[in-house]
Amino acid sequence: MGFFYFLAPVAALLLVFLPLGGMGLLGLKSGPGVILYALIVNTPFGIVTTLAIAALGGRGASLAGATA
Repeated sequence: MGFFYFLAPVAALLLVFLPLGGMGLLGLKSGPGVILYALIVNTPFGIVTTLAIAALGGRGASLAGATA
């Protein structure tokens, strides 16, 4: 589930904000390093968000919020 918390901001950056900034789709006009940078910078966000949701959910709670 944490992958989705990581994927959303990366997808928005690569598919919306970089093209609006004139860097082309996926930022490829600026070189392939932009994609790697976006992945590296947003990875901690996904990890911390997943851990925070798990901690706030309490013991035995699922990350999706569904009850067992």
